[in-house]
Amino acid sequence: MPARRTPSWLALVVVAAVSAAGRSAHGAAFTAGNLVVYRVGDGGSALTNAATPVFLEERTAFDGSLAQSPIAMPTAVILANRRLTSAGTSTSEGFLTFSPDGAYLVLTGYDAPLGTANVSGTTSTSVNRVVGRVTRADGTVDTSTALTDTANMGNVRGAATTNGSEFWVSGGAGGIRYATLGSNSSTQVTSNPTNLRAVEVAGGQLYASSASGSFRVATVGTGLPTTSGQIVTNLPGLAGSNSPYAFFLADLSGAVPGFDTLYVADDSIQASNGGIQKYSLVGGTWTATGTVFVTGNVRGLTGIVSGGNVVLYATTASMLVSLPDSSGYNGTLSGSVTLLQAAGTNTAYRGVALVPQPPPSVVSVTRANPSPTNASAADFTVTFNQAVTGVDAGDFSLSTTGVSGSSVLLVNGSGTTYTVTVGTGTGDGTIRLDVVDDDSVVNAGGLPLGGTGVGNGGYTSGQVYAVDKTPPTVASITRATSSPTTAASVSFVVTFSEAVTGVDPADFALTTTGLTGASVASVLGCPVMTPSTSCVVNVTTGTATGCASARLDLADDDTIVDTAANALGGAGAGNGNFTSGESYTIDRENPSVAPPTASTVTQTLCQ
Repeated sequence: MPARRTPSWLALVVVAAVSAAGRSAHGAAFTAGNLVVYRVGDGGSALTNAATPVFLEERTAFDGSLAQSPIAMPTAVILANRRLTSAGTSTSEGFLTFSPDGAYLVLTGYDAPLGTANVSGTTSTSVNRVVGRVTRADGTVDTSTALTDTANMGNVRGAATTNGSEFWVSGGAGGIRYATLGSNSSTQVTSNPTNLRAVEVAGGQLYASSASGSFRVATVGTGLPTTSGQIVTNLPGLAGSNSPYAFFLADLSGAVPGFDTLYVADDSIQASNGGIQKYSLVGGTWTATGTVFVTGNVRGLTGIVSGGNVVLYATTASMLVSLPDSSGYNGTLSGSVTLLQAAGTNTAYRGVALVPQPPPSVVSVTRANPSPTNASAADFTVTFNQAVTGVDAGDFSLSTTGVSGSSVLLVNGSGTTYTVTVGTGTGDGTIRLDVVDDDSVVNAGGLPLGGTGVGNGGYTSGQVYAVDKTPPTVASITRATSSPTTAASVSFVVTFSEAVTGVDPADFALTTTGLTGASVASVLGCPVMTPSTSCVVNVTTGTATGCASARLDLADDDTIVDTAANALGGAGAGNGNFTSGESYTIDRENPSVAPPTASTVTQTLCQ
């Protein structure tokens, strides 16, 4: 029986549907400093516990206006990409985080068709829990990570990543799970508690929040654990009865190592100290330093630090708000929130994340002074791609050849540009200034040079100083033509030990015998401003009497210098003199004839 052909119109419909679905899971690049909000619902119908479409809204931090069209998460399976939907009325879902380098935004949801009832109560084998990754540079969405063993019969809530390829996932069951991009299974990192809320990577450490038992905001293991059996440890002072969700860590005091300020979104009622809470690390204990209540149960939270001041951004189900805090480390949080955007009808907000600056990096290290140099010190200009702090002499090293005793002397500057003064030491050679990344140079948000990790922001491609502290000398002054000579003018070749400038007739003198009116006429081959290693000096010999001679000498007056400005022979007139060059013999005598009795004619020449 012949194969049945698919009607061309049906093929076009299928292609169009797939194409439309693919377009929905893609946006434009996110802009640093903007906010991204997790939104559930398309506004068409009231929210329920069923699977609901998810959108990412990029909004400006200044006034909450949309920066681009909302990015819709997939609602159909397309190749490796799974659906990413959310329970419409589950307020504990939808947390957002960026990778520390700002390259990826991650979120979670369900691989469930729209309308799937009580989606958070499904098994993870039948409805996989999905980690979505959005590439910050172009808005590309990847939902290929669909886990069969995460948040089983519970809410999947949030995820964190360091590099867009590995994820830590939180949910209402199963503890923190570790998974890699595109995988279908995960590793259970923690088993107590199993019910966790927001998860975050900050300063190379994994953190999570919970309201199970006495757990609140806590570290998860040490660093970034990927194996089972990790311990969840409350931050000192935070065990209690409150209800924390998203949180934001900041470093506001140079006197306290690491993070010293914590802001927490707590959805408790006002009487129970709910709202945006602030804690300061005092004497090793996190101490409450103020709360600002937010109507409507705040759960999403992010922030930015600039010059010791903090601006917080928070979400409730119905609104996006901002709250400045200029009280600094251990100061009391106060004030009231400002509404940036209200959620639309039949939609709700969940998590919020600030689009971070990319990690700071070194743009260039350039010479600020001429090279070659003979100076005892020279300046380099170090330029970063964004404003940074923490720059000091310990962040630099010198790569040298030939010189000894060089060192970094002084660092001045601020923002994106710093001047580094180095001592050039002794000897001739080269010096290059390198940037050494020890994570002490950070941007306004506390992100270290190159991102978290020692050495990943180093720079060894800067310009090089040639150091020349050896003064030039005259190597030789030789005749350019044969001697003896009867010529009215002669030429000498003057050779220096290295290229020099400033050579002119005034730098020469003649030592003569039997000559009257001899003089230096011109200098050829080494222009005054162009470095050259040799010159031709033309001399007029004047009137000769008998066997005459002419020698060209150089008289050092410190006007002849090399490319590093070292004066001939060193600083001081006369110490570069040269008086031992070759001489011309000038013979203009006519031959003499012997008496007639002689058998020969004798010509008398200068010997």
